[in-house]
Amino acid sequence: MRRYRDYREMLDKQKDIDAIVVATPGHMHAVIALAAMALNKHVYVQKPLCWSVQEARHLASKAKERKVVSQMGNQGHSRDEARLGYEYITSGVIG
Repeated sequence: MRRYRDYREMLDKQKDIDAIVVATPGHMHAVIALAAMALNKHVYVQKPLCWSVQEARHLASKAKERKVVSQMGNQGHSRDEARLGYEYITSGVIG
């Protein structure tokens, strides 16, 4: 596995990457996600997603424009256990 200190170098050199997880310090989340989406990479962005409503809108627009799958949130809520709990509640089993 190759390691990089700069996401731009990774995105430039690693042509075999289909998707990335952005889990850097928060001030870089939107910048890195946008760079990846511009290269048609799918992204999962840790919270905080961005620093402004404008950045959030730009991310949503870029994902739609490039037709990439993106998810923004907390990995803890992306686990199977969280989905199972959601399914219990929405099915009426618990409430």
